Amino acid sequence: MKIETIICDCCNEEIPKVKKKDFFGIEREYYRLGKLDYSHPFKDINCRTLGLHLCERCAGDISLQMHEARTKLLLGQVVEWIENTRYTPVILMELSAKAYSLA
Repeated sequence: MKIETIICDCCNEEIPKVKKKDFFGIEREYYRLGKLDYSHPFKDINCRTLGLHLCERCAGDISLQMHEARTKLLLGQVVEWIENTRYTPVILMELSAKAYSLA
């Protein structure tokens, strides 16, 4: 019998096992490994295929940091675009309202 433990690469804690029944009713043990979620098209990235072992908590924290960085980047680009245009935010809101009413 092989005893194996997997340690999270971020927090150095042991990743717990969980018992689940498969399709045939056989109870098997699985590790509760975390998956990264960065939005489309990078949904449910399995880190084990990349050689990383992450627990669910660390994978959730990394996914949240990736979403925050992406949001800051997108908001920074929108603010920069508004500053570089000759339109005021009020005119931009009116233009977008007209565009939605035409759609």
